[in-house]
Amino acid sequence: MWAFPTLVMLGVASAAVEGIGVAILVPLISYLFRSPDVAVVFPLLGRATDIWPAANQTTVLLSLLFGVLFLFASKAAIQYLYSFVALIISKKIVLDLRASLFDSLLRADFQFVSSSSSGRMFNIVQGETWLAGEFVVAVAKGLVSLFSITAFCVILFLLSPRLTVVSLAGLTLIGVVTIILTRRVRRRAAVAKETSAELSSRLIESLEALKVIKLFSREKREFRRFANIAARDRAASVDVEKAAAIIAPITEVLFAPLLLVIVAYSWSMGIPAGTLVAFLVLLYRLQPHVRMLNHVRVELSRALPTLDHIRDVLQKPEESSGSRAFSGLARSIRFENVSFTYVGSDTAAICDASFEIVKNRLTAFVGSSGSGKSTVAALLCRFFDPTRGTMSVDEVDVRSIRLTDWRERIAFAGQDAELLGDTILDVISYGAEDWDRDSVQDAARAAQVHEFVALLPDGLDTPVRRRGHRFSVGQRQRIAIARALRKKSEILILDEATSALDAALQTAIETSINELRGKRTIVIIAHRLSTIQSADHVIVLHQGRVIEQGSPRELLSDKDSSFYHMWKLEHAGASR
Repeated sequence: MWAFPTLVMLGVASAAVEGIGVAILVPLISYLFRSPDVAVVFPLLGRATDIWPAANQTTVLLSLLFGVLFLFASKAAIQYLYSFVALIISKKIVLDLRASLFDSLLRADFQFVSSSSSGRMFNIVQGETWLAGEFVVAVAKGLVSLFSITAFCVILFLLSPRLTVVSLAGLTLIGVVTIILTRRVRRRAAVAKETSAELSSRLIESLEALKVIKLFSREKREFRRFANIAARDRAASVDVEKAAAIIAPITEVLFAPLLLVIVAYSWSMGIPAGTLVAFLVLLYRLQPHVRMLNHVRVELSRALPTLDHIRDVLQKPEESSGSRAFSGLARSIRFENVSFTYVGSDTAAICDASFEIVKNRLTAFVGSSGSGKSTVAALLCRFFDPTRGTMSVDEVDVRSIRLTDWRERIAFAGQDAELLGDTILDVISYGAEDWDRDSVQDAARAAQVHEFVALLPDGLDTPVRRRGHRFSVGQRQRIAIARALRKKSEILILDEATSALDAALQTAIETSINELRGKRTIVIIAHRLSTIQSADHVIVLHQGRVIEQGSPRELLSDKDSSFYHMWKLEHAGASR
């Protein structure tokens, strides 16, 4: 809170010291040129020179010179403090923006996050926040320059109103040219931001898919793609710098004829030489502040696309949450004519689905790939809300329930095991408020994690690193299942959670899960029907629609059912 006002105060002090120093130059020039006009315009300064005896000219000259030197040295000291405070502000802004952006991404609607490029989000949080911090400091410098310009204009006007009017007319013309040039910078900066985000996306996606790139021997192809984007990013950045770099030279060139016009006008109007020299000195000292304003304008043009990106992320709607408290499932979860379509898709992932998941029973969803099974899991976790229809919990629309209450009672393990934590112990205990090492070990045994953890030198304290990529897919799935079991939530959702496990491990984990039957509401999504043969209720999906449901025995008794044909096909393949 204190830093920005301090920065402005230091800037104003710097401008004031410079203004006083420049004002002292006026009687100095008056003294050197014996210009009475200057003394008339600045009567106080004129009287100040009168009190010095004519015989003591050296003392007068040295006093003025030392006064100017002292003030300019003071300005240098203030500028140092100014730069230090500006650095603090810049870093604080970057830190706060990054924290706010990360918080917004954590709270944002999941559909927005899942459809956004991770590289683009990384570029905004990591790269563009830095530019925003620099821009705020540039604005503060621009305000200081504005104060200085105002002070200089007052002195110039007191010195010569006619020359001041001519100068302001010329400066206005230069300002118009600068505005036109900065618009080019803004357009090119927007293009540069897009290519920079594309470059970050390509880098992150390539690193995440490095195994695939190597397996298909596509290193050269991916390098060419990356090099092509990098070249476009470089070209876009160079275009921005070219458009920005031309502004200062053009401003300098335009100042030259302005000075000639001022000299010619002064000569034609018979303005004393001392006044003209003093005016030109002041105008020369004014020029850096005008350049700073132009620099701020350029930085604004560069930063606007960045600020737009940051604002878009900060203003993204949060996940919708109801206000109703939820203490636990009493009867069932019901889908009534539920349909859901992903953003950007023309086909519904779930279409007019109706079914019931009864408390403390094991409900299984089966179907071919793309039938909508994982979408049902996502809807149950409330990553998305139905496009049409209602998902109700104990006859209450789930959207009216407080989101945190609902998710606290759900434990999830999926096919793509995402591991968060420094060690295996941290991963398994993730999301559990109260835990101890024994409970983590129990969950690890139930998920068959102990089978490979026992072979590791550090056991459960083994570092995970890079979301667990040091472990096999099957090992990661077992750790994720252990995490879900450790959470001890009343609703357990397993979405293809054992797809990478062999039959023996799968059977062992199924035994652990079956021990929870009657104690928890279990939802299993599976391709392999062998994993759900003990389910209480099976729901068969096809192209997003519920085509059959019932107990496994009921469905198998109907030789025309899709479930029967799927079962027969799976067992026929297993017998070969």
